[in-house]
Amino acid sequence: MEQFGYTLEELMPVTAELAAAFTGHEHSSVTYENAQRLMEAVLYCINECEKNSSYALRSDHFDAKEAYQCGQKIVIEKAKELHKLYQVLITDFDDYGCDCLKDTIVHGIPVFLQRYDTKFAPQETLLTLDYPVLDDAVSSSGIDRVLEYVRCVSLEQQFLRPFDRAYVIGILRSYHEKYEILIENICVIVLQNLIGHMMLDKPIHGREFDSEDFAHAEIILKDKSGEEIQIYLVRMLHILVERYYGSDTTLYHYLCRAILDMAVRIKCSLQNHSLDKIFLI
Repeated sequence: MEQFGYTLEELMPVTAELAAAFTGHEHSSVTYENAQRLMEAVLYCINECEKNSSYALRSDHFDAKEAYQCGQKIVIEKAKELHKLYQVLITDFDDYGCDCLKDTIVHGIPVFLQRYDTKFAPQETLLTLDYPVLDDAVSSSGIDRVLEYVRCVSLEQQFLRPFDRAYVIGILRSYHEKYEILIENICVIVLQNLIGHMMLDKPIHGREFDSEDFAHAEIILKDKSGEEIQIYLVRMLHILVERYYGSDTTLYHYLCRAILDMAVRIKCSLQNHSLDKIFLI
């Protein structure tokens, strides 16, 4: 059996050396569970080395120990990057009253930063990360998943920041009276409302949608297929990001991940003449 091109015979000495450090070099035996966890730590670090473009060409010449050491350095650097990113995020972070978002960012991430073990358990995520982001790397774990998660929340904060807090909360409250307890992405709720404004060429902070607006929106959308609605929404999103965010491509591509589900919801709302559930204020 091979992992990342290394045989078990090549991986075992690396794991044994890590196990010795784990026990403080007092004895050589560890439980089966700990041995398995330490092997996972070794493989996690080797994978970090394998997928890092800076090391990709050189990794073919690494033995298992060198690949592990290379990956371990990358893990440590990512942990430092997460700490810096979180410090920037938390400085003016706003959960907009969303309990799930607050619990995850204000309480959860500091726990991860305090408890994350870059040496003996880099593969462990430690948190459930309950607040749903648009680009959650659920197939990854450890520092990779948490770092990407915080990047996503940082982009969402960037998206919401230009708008008055009361305005954002007003949209969320119109969506659900008790939005605070929902486990939903608040960015999507606000985004679909703003796209309604772009669609109807209404000022972002203008008057609320009325029956004429919904009738006009139905005329614009009713003959479009699901795919055509997606294309149309992408165009509206592009205008929104260009107008209010200086054509920030990273933010644009992140928000694009909400378009498919949004198109499905709009299509269903068209069939039920209930666009007022999508375009709120």
